[in-house]
Amino acid sequence: MASQRITSPYDVAVVGAGWAGLAAAFYLAQHGMRVLVLEASRRVGGRAFSFVHRGSGQRLDNGVHVLLGLCGQFQALLDTAGLGEAVRYQPLLEVPVMAREGRATFRSARLNGPFHLLGSLASYSLLRPAERARALWAGIRIERMNDVADWDRATWAEWLRQAGQSERAQRYLWEAIGTGVFNARANELSAALALKTFRLLFDGGWRGGRIGLFQWPLQAVSEAFCRYLAARGVDIRLGERVTALDVRANRIVAVCGSERHAVPQVVLALPPKRLREVVDRSGIGHQVPVPPFSMSPIVNVYLFYDRSVWPHDLMLLPDEWGAMVFNRTRLVQPDEDRGDILAVSISAASALRGKEASFMAQEVIRGVRDRLGLPEPVSIQVVWQPEATFLAVPGTEAQRPGPTTPVEGLVLAGDWTGTDWPACLEGAVLSGRRAAETCVAGDASRAVAFG
Repeated sequence: MASQRITSPYDVAVVGAGWAGLAAAFYLAQHGMRVLVLEASRRVGGRAFSFVHRGSGQRLDNGVHVLLGLCGQFQALLDTAGLGEAVRYQPLLEVPVMAREGRATFRSARLNGPFHLLGSLASYSLLRPAERARALWAGIRIERMNDVADWDRATWAEWLRQAGQSERAQRYLWEAIGTGVFNARANELSAALALKTFRLLFDGGWRGGRIGLFQWPLQAVSEAFCRYLAARGVDIRLGERVTALDVRANRIVAVCGSERHAVPQVVLALPPKRLREVVDRSGIGHQVPVPPFSMSPIVNVYLFYDRSVWPHDLMLLPDEWGAMVFNRTRLVQPDEDRGDILAVSISAASALRGKEASFMAQEVIRGVRDRLGLPEPVSIQVVWQPEATFLAVPGTEAQRPGPTTPVEGLVLAGDWTGTDWPACLEGAVLSGRRAAETCVAGDASRAVAFG
């Protein structure tokens, strides 16, 4: 057997180059730590990546990711790296809604705190006047609640019913907003997480409520950010799959095939399933228990046209599985004279699990095309993400771990950890920052407060 080579010129090894791992590497490097990033795949960005569509040669994203103005940590990373132009924010939140019973718009007013949404709620035409009044009262209740954590054992649907929200209000208001945010339906989602998130949206005011739309392919963003990290001494290695950790006194050895990297601290920025594999193979599964989270799928269907067919950036279709439609051509290639590429994103798509791609495509065409009055597309591309995010069922919030573990020097990161955010890019970056703070605090020579 070939001898194994041990290298140790690093202070921290970050396992995983999704945005949680990249954020951890960024903040660690800011504090002068020598960082090694080990990524199993041949690309960075984790579950937010792009691919080249064979038919058109276009670089498409595996799914449509958006930000809110609330996502200050993620935007700060982009700004620091000179990538701020990768995202374009709406001047004010504006989401057209096309339902079977008519059309309406979620819209902010230029007001702070929860007042930015009051006018939109009061005039939301898909609800009856009494339903709007009850929705406003529910929003006030959410603002005033002090027992949010107590609702972790209940579903969001149960809380909404208890708050007097009709089935219509749930479908056209609360779920219309929440399905894409949580990648879960109200009858399966932890009420605690929903309440925390809606409070963030209310409190963020008009600036926080604005939607940020990526103008670059996701892969271009993560690759540019990695170039920024590399220029500052972060060593990013792709195709380096960590299979196990060898925990020893004063160091942890990350095992990658015949390569072994001995470091004082390791950040495991992995999704739950991969994390469980690594800790079990390392013999520390009893010390680092991984919650048995279920995963929730997302399906994205790209519709290709040979001409411009739709003049909007985005639209919500609450009756078609809560689908969001995005005009990728307007967002990513606004100056090019090409036909439209529309991206139809269906969150919480468990009902489509096991279906053939052709079935999903025809279902989307039948529903979305007819609702929007679109012609037949020239071609279609279905992108299925079976494990897009963790599913925040009741009880999940109490199980989401913090960055520290009982194993000295071993730290966790990931959007599924205890960030108080749903699974999203902002949650991933927050977790990476907290992991880095934990590592810095564990190094006496650098134990200073983060700015």
